[in-house]
Amino acid sequence: MANTKRLTREELRKHLETLFAGKTLVSRYDPDLNTIVAAGTLANADSSDIGIEGRIIIGNKTFYERTATIDWLVDRAKG
Repeated sequence: MANTKRLTREELRKHLETLFAGKTLVSRYDPDLNTIVAAGTLANADSSDIGIEGRIIIGNKTFYERTATIDWLVDRAKG
């Protein structure tokens, strides 16, 4: 049986900060974000008012502020 170590919330936050480094805004369709959560899930959460705070819509594209995105992901993490 493999020894699996779970990330703490702080380790997860650091990983996400590295993943989204250099980005002020994160697109709903950002490939890095979509490896964690699907764009459709984000859209559904936004529609239910449980999405990432401070959603920004430019034209027909949706963006989220980097820190709010990380906070939302860490808050949703289980374990």
